[in-house]
Amino acid sequence: MTDKPEPKRHLFTLVIGLLTIFGAVATVISCVIAFLALINPQKFNQVIIQLYSNGTPSPEVVVVTQQVPVVPEIVSLPTYTPYPTYTPYPTSTTVPLPTNTNAPAISLPFSDAFDLRLGSEWRQFKGSWRVVNGRLTTDSSDDWRRILVGDQNWHNYAVDVDIWSEEWFYPAQIIVRAQPNGYIALETNIHDTEFILFTGGSSSVIGHSDTGVDDFGGSRYKYMYHIRVEVNDDIYAAYIDGNMILQTQDTTYSNGQVGLAFEMPSSYNSDWFDNFIVSQFP
Repeated sequence: MTDKPEPKRHLFTLVIGLLTIFGAVATVISCVIAFLALINPQKFNQVIIQLYSNGTPSPEVVVVTQQVPVVPEIVSLPTYTPYPTYTPYPTSTTVPLPTNTNAPAISLPFSDAFDLRLGSEWRQFKGSWRVVNGRLTTDSSDDWRRILVGDQNWHNYAVDVDIWSEEWFYPAQIIVRAQPNGYIALETNIHDTEFILFTGGSSSVIGHSDTGVDDFGGSRYKYMYHIRVEVNDDIYAAYIDGNMILQTQDTTYSNGQVGLAFEMPSSYNSDWFDNFIVSQFP
């Protein structure tokens, strides 16, 4: 008969006892945890998450820095401003004149100071002409205003008249040798003076001077000048304030009436004429 060793039996008994105690403790802990989870499940979940977070290492976040290229600021180019549009001087338009077949014969000299009213000798062609404060005038318009007087048989003569303009950039005219199919006009403004031939629906400059009314010490604005035109056979001469500034020659017309004309935008006051005289010349 063989007996088992006593130490081995004692060790086995000790292990069994320890396992029993560990199992009992684990059972108690499990019961406590289950009890807590039933009583306050929200708090229990927070505790579990906190324990997990403390026990689990957070992944290392590596921040890679790289220099961002600087984009140059876009500078807007200056806006192009065009040069102001050039406004040409007003141009004369060929206009046929009315036939004064019923006009009374008028002998020279002829004068009109426009003291009260427009005389019956005048023939209005463009505009409603009238006498205002002793001066001949009409309504402003973007079109030429014309008025005629005299006999179509007038040959050689001189025309004198005072002309006032609010703005001498816009020209005034003295018409001579006017016939139904055309005429010759002296046209002047602040910059230059011209003799213009109007005939057969067309116009042409037959004499030009770079001298205008502004060259005689007056003013461009609201100023009066004395204009004189001499017609002697085929020679035409123009004077401003007694100064001869232009002379030319033309054989188109040998006789004709006399007229006054101007062009002035409606935004300005009309020109006016005074002290009008037509005398025999020479």
